[in-house]
Amino acid sequence: MEEEVKQYLHIRYQWKGQPIIDADYLLDLYFRANYYPTDKLIDFLCYFYGYKITFPQSDVDFQVEKVLKDYPYKYLHPVLTKKLSVTSIVPFAEIYTGHMVLVSDENENIYGVYDDEILLYGRNYNKLMNLLYRNEDKGKLSY
Repeated sequence: MEEEVKQYLHIRYQWKGQPIIDADYLLDLYFRANYYPTDKLIDFLCYFYGYKITFPQSDVDFQVEKVLKDYPYKYLHPVLTKKLSVTSIVPFAEIYTGHMVLVSDENENIYGVYDDEILLYGRNYNKLMNLLYRNEDKGKLSY
């Protein structure tokens, strides 16, 4: 993650850059919801769990329980895995005041999903924070 973003998080949210929740707790949340996150996603979420961050031009909400409640497996997983031609997806945050959900697949590809619009944010969770800070998308996928 860029130093500018780290400084912003530290100043505005007293973010320390240290894990704030146990990985096993997160895994249990996801498993109970029938989602199977990758180790990299869990590692990343340990640093941001519960944070609601407002960047200068966008926002991101890491309230995992809310995300899992709003995007249950039986509705989200079958539709998105088919659209994206992947075997697994996992929702992990909401952006743009909850209008778009962030999901990752088994290969760490990160997508922003809203209805039929899907944005690709790359494969690096720390770079995702840079993109959200600058309100930049990587690319729009057509479906």
